[in-house]
Amino acid sequence: MSNRVVAFDAAATAAAPRADLPRWDLSTVYPGLDSSAFAAGFAATLSRIDDLVALFDEEGVGSERGSAAADLDGFERVLAAFNALLDEVETLESYLYAFVTTDSRDETAQARMGALQAKKVVLSKLHRRWDAWVGAADVEALARRSESAAAHLYQLRRSRTSAVHQMPRDQEDLAAELGPAGGVAWEKLYDTVTSQIEVEVDLPATEDDPGGRQRLPMSEVRNLAW
Repeated sequence: MSNRVVAFDAAATAAAPRADLPRWDLSTVYPGLDSSAFAAGFAATLSRIDDLVALFDEEGVGSERGSAAADLDGFERVLAAFNALLDEVETLESYLYAFVTTDSRDETAQARMGALQAKKVVLSKLHRRWDAWVGAADVEALARRSESAAAHLYQLRRSRTSAVHQMPRDQEDLAAELGPAGGVAWEKLYDTVTSQIEVEVDLPATEDDPGGRQRLPMSEVRNLAW
């Protein structure tokens, strides 16, 4: 999520008045970070992560009780719930991403993003359990029995490959828990600090703008490179 890159034309960016630059319309997702709709949606998504943990436990996902092929109905139920939740989380994270990447000083957005990333540790653990569960099955045979499995065969094959390289579950859980304090924390610090750095650059002249030296945030300067 955090590796999105948007290309800008340097001359067009220099010529366009700031008021005319494109803007994200986030109201199609939630009215605002301080809205009751966002608060309810945020809480509901985090709650559904816990619900998915309960479903994984109920179906024995990643346990020694068997593989994804043992109970076809259970497999399809888990697959549908997992997909639905991942869609929710992606939408929520993208919504917050739009705030923190345009204003890293937005404390409300940063706090919400931090809370979501902490909860995503649970999702990371579920991913490892899913891979182990799928990896214990014959995914080709599973795809012949289930239309849902057939539609996800490429990803099931990737999960099977990932399962081969997994550590024991307690070590995988530890690695997931260390993520927010390791690479994720460094990436967040880098993005926050660099977004608040301003530098002077010489912009090219265009028909509508004489160009010249301007002071811009480092994030805008990086975009000019494209």
